[in-house]
Amino acid sequence: MSIITIIENHNPKQIFFNPDENKTLAAILSDNNILLTLTCGGNGFCGKCTVNVNGVPQKACKYIPTGDIIVYLDSKEPVSSSVIPAEKILIAGQKDLPADNNKTCNDVSVAIDIGSTSISLALVSHSNTNEAPLDLSTILNPTFEYGADILSRAQASINGSRDAMAALLRNRLNNEINKLLTRNHLSENNIKSVYIACNLIMTHILLALDCSQLVSFPFKSAEYHCSNMYHGIPVYIIPAFSPYVGGDIVSGIYYLNPPKDSAYIFLDLGTNAEIVVSNKNGEMFCSSAAAGPAFEGAGISCGQAYVKGAINSVTIANMVSYKTIGNKIPTGICGSGILDTYAGLIANHIVDENKTLIDKYIDSGFTIAPSLKGPIAISQKDIRQIQLAVSAIASGIQILLKHARLEISDIDKVYISGSFGKSLKLETIKTIGILPTALADASIIEFTGNTSLLGAIHSAIHGTIPDNYASLIKRCTEIELANDSDFNVIFINNL
Repeated sequence: MSIITIIENHNPKQIFFNPDENKTLAAILSDNNILLTLTCGGNGFCGKCTVNVNGVPQKACKYIPTGDIIVYLDSKEPVSSSVIPAEKILIAGQKDLPADNNKTCNDVSVAIDIGSTSISLALVSHSNTNEAPLDLSTILNPTFEYGADILSRAQASINGSRDAMAALLRNRLNNEINKLLTRNHLSENNIKSVYIACNLIMTHILLALDCSQLVSFPFKSAEYHCSNMYHGIPVYIIPAFSPYVGGDIVSGIYYLNPPKDSAYIFLDLGTNAEIVVSNKNGEMFCSSAAAGPAFEGAGISCGQAYVKGAINSVTIANMVSYKTIGNKIPTGICGSGILDTYAGLIANHIVDENKTLIDKYIDSGFTIAPSLKGPIAISQKDIRQIQLAVSAIASGIQILLKHARLEISDIDKVYISGSFGKSLKLETIKTIGILPTALADASIIEFTGNTSLLGAIHSAIHGTIPDNYASLIKRCTEIELANDSDFNVIFINNL
């Protein structure tokens, strides 16, 4: 065995690895829950994973250590050793989910939300009807090393990494489940079921399915079973609405259970913003707006995922103030911070009516914060990416409202889900125009937190089987935005 000594914030720690396994430095760090930014999917193009190894810059996605090395993380592109605690991502506002202090039940289930950046797990007791978990855990999604955005990972699977990615993801899930069991003095024999909510690409990666039909027309899923057995334990995968509106969205709406006679918008922001609009007849219309990688930070020059050190809140007034996840030294900026900055630039007339930076910042960009790798700044190119992403989502909402035969005044509620969504400020939503002005109201918007995990918890407690989601899925019609005759005009008008 050899040793990697990691120096971060002047604090050393050591991890052990076997050089004979011929793993890249990025893979070794990922195995130890240290996530590098691999925007290009580990192909050595972007350089965002560059680290200082024994005093020499190395691309971690290509560098294969053969013996003891020292890695300095203070002088490199963004890295995160962990994400925020699970209990902080679960719920926003009044819906805090306390842990269950009753640890005596031997019958448990595991609920899992596989997100693109992080994976949240909950151990739930079948004797507890209030759905408070026995224990919670959040880990980094290890497939991040194959690409910062979900489409890059699908392409990596197609290009020959299918089995390796599946094994990596399954092993990490197994390890974390075992930790939860051990911590609560339980064994695998106590598990009665496992429920998994995720988007369809992550489902394909988990089950080692062919992703090729998901990334090219006509965008179809490979065939798979939602009910599986693993070591004699039933494993249920919550089914998807469509190829790009996945089981995480079905899980969220199943949990929220809005009245069928209410008109609402469900919005989950990410690389592909999933949108569901329901009218008062109970008809649902869904689509995925191609927001690009801007909201996950991959398409932004200083962007990064929603991890410790990422700037997730920005206020621009007479000066710039910001907050980072975990109150760490800034290493980059994630989706909510990106949109806060965009809103601040608009409100303070630092961009003009065409969303172009004023002369003072057009060459250097607008600096948000210093960092160990240099200024964290938003460039004009970044603004264009944000502008396109916001327009795609706003236009998607308008198209779905049209298909649902709804006016803006008909909407009773707007649910904004996910860790990204709960970090958004209402003022930011109003300023950037991601929602119609009349809907950007505190009485209409509800920030619901991680409804994907909550739906999996609810399903586990109540013993839901995939067939129980069928009625929900049958009510939903997928709308291809690109095929709608009004989309291009609406998209341009929203820029």
